[in-house]
Amino acid sequence: MVYDIFRICRITVPHNNLLVIIEDIIFFILYSVFIMAFTISAARADFRIYYIVGNILGFILYHYTIGNIVTGIFLKISSFVRKIFKAFTKIISHITNFFVKSFTLRLKKGPAKVKKY
Repeated sequence: MVYDIFRICRITVPHNNLLVIIEDIIFFILYSVFIMAFTISAARADFRIYYIVGNILGFILYHYTIGNIVTGIFLKISSFVRKIFKAFTKIISHITNFFVKSFTLRLKKGPAKVKKY
């Protein structure tokens, strides 16, 4: 599921190839630290080849089954949030434009004349 965060960020925010490479390197460094910690704590520091095979198979299965579902749900949520944000910014923009126009109209008229008694 941690990799899904990277996937969702890539889909919602445009990335160039260099940034994708950097994200992948960061992910694999973090994942390798996790595997090392697991190996040290749960397997008495005995590293076996089936850890690698199991992780690769698990990643492939997750990526093409549940991972697509999770990513789809997050994309729908992000699309909904984006629509709400656009509507909110549109409302704020209209309010701001109203105040700016009314203020500039007052400035064009000049200062208010004060009556002397």
